[in-house]
Amino acid sequence: MLNPRSGLVRAGVRAGFQLATVVVAAALFACIATSAALGADVEWDFRSPDLESGRETVTLSEPFTIATRFSFADVSLGDDSKWVAWLAGIATESDGIPEGVFIEWVGEKLLWSTTWKLRLVSSVGALMPSSSSGQRDSSTTVLSGNKPIAGHSYRAVMSYGSAEQELSVLVEDLTAGSVLYSGHFDVGNQAEHAPDEVLLAGAGWARYGKGGETSGSSFVRFETVSLDLAYERLGLPFSMKQEFDSYLVRHQPGLPDSPAKVTGSVIWEDDLISIEMVWPKTRVEGSVEVTCVSGDREVELVTAEWSDKRQSHMLDLSGVPCGEMTIALRYVIGEERTLIVERGLTKRAVTAGVEGKDYRNFFGPIWFSSASEAVKYARQMGNDYILYKDGMERNKDVDGMLFYLESPEYSVYPVPRLIYKDRDYTPEEIALYEEYFAWKSDDPFPNNMATGFSWGYTDRIGVEFDLQQQKVIDYIVDSTLALARRIESDAKAAGIDFRFGGIAWDVPAYEGSLFWSEVPPGSGRTRPVPLSTWTGKDSTFLHEGITHEHETFIDGAIAYYKTMFARVREVYPHAKFVFEPWGIYDVWNRIRHREDLKEFAPDFYLTEGPDLSYLTGEMTQEIASVWVGLDKMGSTSPDVIGVDENRAMLGQIAVKGAWFCNYGHWARIMLPSGGEERPWPTIPSIPDWFKLMRQVANWDNLSGVPLSERQWNGVAYESTNSCASPDVIYSRQPRTGKIFAVFMSGDGVVRLRPGEEVVSVSRVDGYFVESEDGMADVAIADGVIRLANMDRVEKGFIIVTTKSGVAAGE
Repeated sequence: MLNPRSGLVRAGVRAGFQLATVVVAAALFACIATSAALGADVEWDFRSPDLESGRETVTLSEPFTIATRFSFADVSLGDDSKWVAWLAGIATESDGIPEGVFIEWVGEKLLWSTTWKLRLVSSVGALMPSSSSGQRDSSTTVLSGNKPIAGHSYRAVMSYGSAEQELSVLVEDLTAGSVLYSGHFDVGNQAEHAPDEVLLAGAGWARYGKGGETSGSSFVRFETVSLDLAYERLGLPFSMKQEFDSYLVRHQPGLPDSPAKVTGSVIWEDDLISIEMVWPKTRVEGSVEVTCVSGDREVELVTAEWSDKRQSHMLDLSGVPCGEMTIALRYVIGEERTLIVERGLTKRAVTAGVEGKDYRNFFGPIWFSSASEAVKYARQMGNDYILYKDGMERNKDVDGMLFYLESPEYSVYPVPRLIYKDRDYTPEEIALYEEYFAWKSDDPFPNNMATGFSWGYTDRIGVEFDLQQQKVIDYIVDSTLALARRIESDAKAAGIDFRFGGIAWDVPAYEGSLFWSEVPPGSGRTRPVPLSTWTGKDSTFLHEGITHEHETFIDGAIAYYKTMFARVREVYPHAKFVFEPWGIYDVWNRIRHREDLKEFAPDFYLTEGPDLSYLTGEMTQEIASVWVGLDKMGSTSPDVIGVDENRAMLGQIAVKGAWFCNYGHWARIMLPSGGEERPWPTIPSIPDWFKLMRQVANWDNLSGVPLSERQWNGVAYESTNSCASPDVIYSRQPRTGKIFAVFMSGDGVVRLRPGEEVVSVSRVDGYFVESEDGMADVAIADGVIRLANMDRVEKGFIIVTTKSGVAAGE
């Protein structure tokens, strides 16, 4: 029923009206603004418990529970400045707006926005919860910032235990099935203050106008208001609600010193997961229990008791299968178990492992492509590995791939790689340059620095690490491992399985071409020069403040690779290493005499230059006996851009089982000035024939085509899987079985296998991704596919057949 205690209050109408704080034993947290602002109207109503409850009043010497069910008809505030809903509480006798202790939901207009707060308030000073410091908290405690939802049904409970000296609070959204707040508070012995004070139980509302009339209707409807003379403990202790914190931490295998918070919803089967706990400052009785629910199975993981120190507990999730799970924390005291928090997770199997993947099947031309472009193309071509570029770890298309860090030393410089000649540097910056990087003389900075590659700029100097210092080597290796760790961790946090696969080097340091100078002086053209140009020997300038643990720069460079290989393999046993010197034989001649060759043997050995003598030369056997054979060698040759030249290289490489790749860039044209230009600035601008030509040998290798079934006659290459002739280029993508084809003339044919039928033909876009139907562009008869639409010469197609993995349902 409606309590007659309702009315309209207008400031200035009731002489001397002001809601003063009455010190009576009955209040909780916050003092609501119950004094009417000057010139404002306040309309309010207060409802007592339903008749079925038998009573409408309580005292603090007895337990009681006030429970309500209610809903909001409107949450917009309209023209009003403030709405207050007293969800459940106790009030002192008064002719004005109720004063007391309430759970209230307050909506208020602030400037151009409206804010809602769910809070516990006390305008009379009683029932104040104790903080962890033992002091009474302020008269207002914000419970949540949730906004009520019009039409939803809610339940609120305020329960007081006189014997327990506790107050419990609950607010839940019955429609959504969610709890907005649940907790209990130590309020001390309230009965000793005013044990016989009679307090009204109930709920109600108030709305504040802006100087005019309020709308005259209630925005909240109370369906039931009940009173029970018993105490019900609800939720967590106040200190646990306010101060207890926990979070999950991922420890990367082999790197226990580098944890990272689990910020997403995905963990991995090889993750080591711990839970970190921060307890309230003062002792809390009971314990916290951590469990994992997977399917119909619940596993108890950890039970922890209060500590004044941060706690870390490893969670044994090894027996939990991949799939969805819930990690739950519960507060346990006696027989009571109260949920603190639960977190849904998905445990994923590692797909970016090395099983079923080939480290030679990598995408390399990243220097002049965006990360998203590179990933899109690599995914379509079925690459297992990719040279890393910043941002890839946030691209879901790399899921399941492994990444190579490319020349990682250039990603871990403690200072910028280029020194501007006309810029002033701080003593701290100069100290870093001079401590970590190679000197050529004792001239003043920066003229003392040995000059590295500077991309043709004449107003700046490139610097190179002084690899004759072991501390510099250790710094690079430590920083590289940290970089790999960070990329993996960021990918994991985004729910992406993108793992470190190894390191690749364009022009390894022992090749002797790291340092550059004007040749001849004053020409404006820089060329690689040996260190002896400046120091008279293969050594950087030894200066005060450093030591050389390695006698020559080549010794230091090789020590760098040996240290990197050993340290990385300790952490990542599957890691692979790729070298791409200009010429395989030239570099081999510089190091072939060393007794430690096996300690820095690459897994994949590429040549940037166009020379193919390694395919047939006698020295290849020597290299194979110590390092790798032809099946782990290949060419990148960015300077070879003509169709006939590429086909000739492809044929010779493919029949030997070697690899035809791209590294860094797709193609380039060297200029007389020493610079270079790119004939195709973007992936879509690259001819389809070039894209496919660079895949044929690799796809035959991945498909296991025997060398005996590969032929090169000086004009055309053909195998049981592929063909590259003046008239057609085609091969089968080994991961899907789809035929990728480019007809170079109307005479080209794609030969189907016995019993193979065409399911679909698609045109492709600039990333060789299926774009539109192309069945009408071809003619199919007698087991061969011919080009019917001559406008599609040199344009790519993808053909799905009954032998393709997709069509076969694999």
